[in-house]
Amino acid sequence: MFLPRGVARERRATGWERFGPAAEDEGALTIINLAFCSLSGHEFRGKGIGKALVATTLDWAKQNGWQRVEVYGASGGLFPWDWYDACIPPRLFWEGRRFLVFAKHGATTFSDDTLESVLADNPRDDPIEHQQKVQLATALRRGEICAEFYARSYDLRRVL
Repeated sequence: MFLPRGVARERRATGWERFGPAAEDEGALTIINLAFCSLSGHEFRGKGIGKALVATTLDWAKQNGWQRVEVYGASGGLFPWDWYDACIPPRLFWEGRRFLVFAKHGATTFSDDTLESVLADNPRDDPIEHQQKVQLATALRRGEICAEFYARSYDLRRVL
């Protein structure tokens, strides 16, 4: 789902607080949601549906005179839920579609409380996913993974 940035601002869509001046809304589409969210659609991930939706959106936007397409609040993509549960795919997905990060928000580290909540969250009751989370939390605590790269949320843009 996408909206003109001015409409997304009026409806207080994801990231609206970071849109910048309303005078810059002209020519910008904002992607609010892409394909499958939450538990209802995770089995469809990795099938190319999101890529096709973005390609169609970009083609349509260009043909209809839009100047840029923006995404707000994309995660870093480290944890399984960044790919399985989020309505907005992570930064890596968008960069694969030639979107560029224009703003970073949030923490530069993971607190112990955050890591404990990550380990406690297992909505699919999946032992493999839980083991992945344990390995990631351990690597983050040891400093083997750059936490700053993944602890943030990202705003991305593609100029058409």
